[in-house]
Amino acid sequence: MAVILSTSQVAEVFDVSKRTLTNWKRLGAEECLVGYGKWNLKKLLNWWLENIYSGVDEDSPDLQAERLRYEKARADKMELEVARMKGELLPRAEVEAALRELIITAKRAFMLIPKKAPGLLVGLSQAEQMEVLQDMVEEILTNLADGATINAIEKKIAKAR
Repeated sequence: MAVILSTSQVAEVFDVSKRTLTNWKRLGAEECLVGYGKWNLKKLLNWWLENIYSGVDEDSPDLQAERLRYEKARADKMELEVARMKGELLPRAEVEAALRELIITAKRAFMLIPKKAPGLLVGLSQAEQMEVLQDMVEEILTNLADGATINAIEKKIAKAR
C-alpha cells in the first residue's frame, strides 16, 4: 500500500521548503506525484536517494560548512525561542509603539523651548541666556530618560526658572 502525503507533509518529512519540492519536480521528482499536491512517499524517497542524496560527499568542506551554518542557525533560533518564552523579548509592535511615543514626547518637549524661553531670557546677558537654554535642554533630556510625560516636563520647565 502506497503512502500518499500532501506537499506540506512531504516538506515536513524531508525538512525542506515547498519551493525545494518545486525545484525537485523540475529535476525529475514529478514522477512521484500521484495528483495535484499529492506525493507517493516511497517513490519520492527512492528518487531522493538516487538524485539528491547520492550526489553528497559526506567529507566535502562545503557540506561541513553548511552543516555548521545550519546547526548554528538552529541554535540561534532555539535561543531566541527560549528568550521569548522567558519574556525577555518584546513584540516588535510594542517596541515600535514605545519608540514612537518617546519621539513624539521628545518633539513636543523641545517645542516648548520657543514658547517658554523668551520670557525667561529678558534682561539676561548672552552667557546667562545660554545657561537658561542649556538648563532647559538638560531638564528635557533628563525627564525623557526618566520616562516623564510631556505634561510633567512642561511643569518642570516652568518651575526651573
